[in-house]
Amino acid sequence: MILNRINNDYKAAYKAKDTVKVSVLRTLKGELSRGNEKAESLSDSKIVSIIKGLIKSSKDSYEFRP
Repeated sequence: MILNRINNDYKAAYKAKDTVKVSVLRTLKGELSRGNEKAESLSDSKIVSIIKGLIKSSKDSYEFRP
């Protein structure tokens, strides 16, 4: 399951003191826990659509910068 992979990667990055990965995964975990559903109850397809939305949002904000 994708959520397990995200949690395991977060723990590994935290232990390795990889601040960039920790920051990205923390943001992703925060987005997954927003809303009415618990992150554990989200399907893999819903998680992928949330990730795609975050990527699109990041690209849009990057392109907007002068």
